[in-house]
This record gives sequence, structure tokens and C-alpha cells, in this order.
Amino acid sequence: MKNKLQNVTLLVIVIMFISCATSTLKVTVSPNKISKMDTVALISTYLDFEQPTFPLIQASAINEKTNSIASEIKMNFAKNINILRDSMAKILEHNLKCVVLYGDSLHKMDSYKKAKVTYDRDYSLVTNKKHFPEIVTAKDDFNPFEFSKSNVVSYFKDPNNYNSTITGLCQYFKTNYIAITYTQLTTVPGQNFSPGFLQSSTTIYIFNKNGERIGTGTNYYRPMNFKADEIDGYDDAIKTQPAIIRPIVKLISDQLLIAN
Repeated sequence: MKNKLQNVTLLVIVIMFISCATSTLKVTVSPNKISKMDTVALISTYLDFEQPTFPLIQASAINEKTNSIASEIKMNFAKNINILRDSMAKILEHNLKCVVLYGDSLHKMDSYKKAKVTYDRDYSLVTNKKHFPEIVTAKDDFNPFEFSKSNVVSYFKDPNNYNSTITGLCQYFKTNYIAITYTQLTTVPGQNFSPGFLQSSTTIYIFNKNGERIGTGTNYYRPMNFKADEIDGYDDAIKTQPAIIRPIVKLISDQLLIAN
């Protein structure tokens, strides 16, 4: 009876997970439309990994497989994070019709090192997870935010957390707008009918020089069947990112910018 109950519970979780993930594209923008965005600084590109804790037996089984190739997964994340940043920048440029400061164009600014000295909070990317100890960021980017328990989404729910930091960074980089992107891969235990699922999601934040969040969007890719102890599934999930990001940025652009 106990096993049957666990199986039913897991099935309900998977069904809810799939039904929610396949129908979620949420965008919120400021009611004050913008005629033009000249430059946007893409200051942070985050890649995070989340493992299940429930149901206990099934979660333990899939986590054991994932942990067995943890070093490969982390190497894959490190290999792909700059590609994610580049894709995000190009999609922003195309849809917002602006110049995006990122990577070398941002890091070579005279004020970048000064901003890093003032705002570097890389220690708050530490997750305290044994096999996946930190959120991954793009090469030479720094994290200016004081995340609590490495919880990125929760942090950006409260403007008091980031308002002054965003304002200061806009002044350093001489831009009116700042963008941040947070991608998360989440594993979901399977049952007899599936070895497990891997879910990919991305949230994009856009702020103005006053520290106000003027655009936010989250999108999910359909849950993918995968084998938790094989790297191919994780790589495939990361490669879905452009398909996830484009609808977010387009919808933000359509709702935020005044049509010319």
C-alpha cells in the first residue's frame, strides 16, 4: 500500500509539473512605455541546477545518478555559460533595437574594475550543496547582489534588495538600463514509465537607471525525458535556451516599447 501511495503521489507531481511547465510564459512590464532604449548592460548571466528532495526514495535514486557525473555537468555548464550570455545579448539587441554591453565590451570599460571592487558579491552564489556548490556565471562577470541562500528569484521580488545597487551600476556603466538572466535546470524523478525529466527555465529582468524593474519574464521549455547519469540530456536542455528566451524578450519589447 505504501509503494502504491508513493507511486500515485509521484505521478500527480509529474503531471502537475508537466501541465504547468508547458503552458507558462509570463511577462510583466512597467505601465510607462519607452520610446527608445539606447544601451543595455547585460551584467549577469546565471546558470543554476536544482535537484528534487521528494518523494524521498525516487529523489534519492535520480540524485545519485546525477551526482555520479557532477564533474561532467559542471564542466558542461562552464563550457556553455558564455554561449548563453552571447545568445541573450543578441536577442536583446534584435528585439529592443539597442546596443547591449556585455562580455568584453563591458569588461574593458575603465569603470568596470571599480564597479567590481564596490559591488562584488560572488560569495552569495554559494549554494552549500555538496556536488553543485555554486551558481555558475559567465566568464569575468561578477555578481553584485546579496542573494539569501543563493535564491535569485526570491531576491528580486523585493525592490529594497536591489534598487540602490542597480542605480549605482547604471552610473558606473553610463547606461540607463540593466539586464540580468537566470536559467535553471531542474530534475524530476521518473517512475516505471520514464527514467526522469529535465526541465529548463529562464527568467529575465530589466531595470532602469532609477533601480526600478521595468520588465520581467519567465518561460519554460517542455520537460525532456533524459537519463540522469548521461551528460547528453543536460547539454540538450541548455541548447533549448534561445527558444526559451526569444518569446520572453519579444513580449517584453512589444509591451514596453512604443511602436515606431
